[in-house]
Amino acid sequence: MIKANLKDWKGEKGHFNKKLLEKYCPDPLVNNHYYVCGPPRMSDAVLKELKDLCIPLKNIHSEMFGFAEAGFPATYQKKQSRNIVRCIVASLLVLITVMAGTRSGWRMFSKETHKNSTKKSMVMD
Repeated sequence: MIKANLKDWKGEKGHFNKKLLEKYCPDPLVNNHYYVCGPPRMSDAVLKELKDLCIPLKNIHSEMFGFAEAGFPATYQKKQSRNIVRCIVASLLVLITVMAGTRSGWRMFSKETHKNSTKKSMVMD
């Protein structure tokens, strides 16, 4: 939103809304990708407007300046990032458990198990 009356400003003034999207974006609006970047209040308003227009989350990409307010949808990339972080944390927990177990005397692969698996593979061949 532009509040000041700048004599030289020829661009749009006011709040982001559906009319601006229809003016500058090709139809249908749900097929477009949107990149939202700015201060939290502006970004939240734009994200709310896009949500009201039923734009799929996978088509909304955003960055926030400062803290995002709760209650607005996370973008597809943020959800993917969260899932990747969860997988990494789970993998690290498994690795730590295995390392702790081997230090405590666990035998994961004994020589006997290895010999048996070699014999089985020779029989199968």
